[in-house]
Amino acid sequence: MVEEGAIITSKNDKKWKILHKIGSGKCCNVFEGLGLHDHSQVAIKVYNEGNQFDCAHQREYLLLKIVAEKCGAVPQLVSVRDDCSYGNQQVLVEEYLEPSLPGILFTIKQQADSLSLYLIHRILTDITSGLSTLHQCGFIHADIKPDNILWCPQTGCFKLIDFGLAFHKNDKEVGLVQCTSYRAPEVYRHHQSSILANTAIDVWSLGVLVLYLVTGEKLTNHQKQTGTCPNCQNGEEDCENNEIVEKLFSGSARNGEAYIRVLLDLAKRCLQCKPNTRPQTSEISVLLASQPHFNASYMDSLLLSSKVLRLLNMVEETEIQDSEELEDIKEDIVNECRKFGEVLNCLIPTTGQAVGKVYVCFSSHSDAKAAYSRLNGRTFNNRTVLTTYLPLADYQQHHLY
Repeated sequence: MVEEGAIITSKNDKKWKILHKIGSGKCCNVFEGLGLHDHSQVAIKVYNEGNQFDCAHQREYLLLKIVAEKCGAVPQLVSVRDDCSYGNQQVLVEEYLEPSLPGILFTIKQQADSLSLYLIHRILTDITSGLSTLHQCGFIHADIKPDNILWCPQTGCFKLIDFGLAFHKNDKEVGLVQCTSYRAPEVYRHHQSSILANTAIDVWSLGVLVLYLVTGEKLTNHQKQTGTCPNCQNGEEDCENNEIVEKLFSGSARNGEAYIRVLLDLAKRCLQCKPNTRPQTSEISVLLASQPHFNASYMDSLLLSSKVLRLLNMVEETEIQDSEELEDIKEDIVNECRKFGEVLNCLIPTTGQAVGKVYVCFSSHSDAKAAYSRLNGRTFNNRTVLTTYLPLADYQQHHLY
């Protein structure tokens, strides 16, 4: 049994220290850890003893290794740092991700009636992209749900975790997969035996996620029965889920917005009882990529940390019109920010909607996080500074706001 403070040594002599427990599941316990050789923050998954748990460990490790070999690094999938053991228990060391999607949703729903279009789009774009890569490699995740989606502040995207139930499309026998609320009808039909499933079960789960992000509701709470609906059982063309989805979307405060109408159509297509009528994840990725750009809300910029700080109330437009004065201000800001870590760049726009804001890009999110807490509320030129984050993708595309 692994205890806090234990040190795990890998085959290549890397040492990982267990700090404290941050989660648990059927297969393993997850701890925050520290790499003693490089001082990196990591997540350490310690699997339970037994053949079935050894198989879950092996499945996740090999799947991520195969995908990386075929496609290179996939930003939307958690990356493995090391594979080792502790006594009779198998251990995976993975990158540390925070916060979790359920944590983000809980915080936002305490403050607002609905999620921003930016957040909905970011989640769906990232998860669909990760799934599309998995599917191209022949794998099915088989456990898509909010608990398995975490934010990565270093790369600025959401990532899929937990591949303990994943399988390959050529596997002949697959046990019961997916949690109840996100389980596809074809999985329900075979709950007493092994199933032969394909990528369509992930698309179903994605449809449930779309519905939940927009309406806060789960399909199973509104169905007359789980599994295939009566209409589809009787060979009728109109799936009963269409009516349920339309009713739930109509109750959303954002029902009239163009993007929400796109998501309504997407949810209906993903939640068809017949697997062969659902879209492919590659098709969904193209659809999402064709949508207009959305700016992160103020709440998003507080919760979704990144390597980029956005400093508000720090400069005024009149102060930055003179180029020499602008350079002096930038130098002062960079020197102050370097106290927290390496600064890659500092931008102070002089035109457009970003005038009066300062953007500082650090080499790591941990440095940006330290600066975020220390600079917030500080006084600069007799003004109180407010700190938020800017999505890394927006900064890289020079979309400043």
